[in-house]
Amino acid sequence: MIAEQGAAIGELRADLVALASEVRDLRRRLGRNSGNSSMPPSSDDLPGKGAAGGAGGSSRARRERR
Repeated sequence: MIAEQGAAIGELRADLVALASEVRDLRRRLGRNSGNSSMPPSSDDLPGKGAAGGAGGSSRARRERR
């Protein structure tokens, strides 16, 4: 039983190291944009440009609501 627990702990540690590495890579990629890499500006995530529709609508629609 102790040997099995030791083996399980070893596997969990290996998983932890792999996941920590993946998180580091994803955080590095998340912080990258056209201003600090060779990516084109069109690949930047722009505020307000989200999934279908988005909140707010066009500026004309906002003016007409007033």
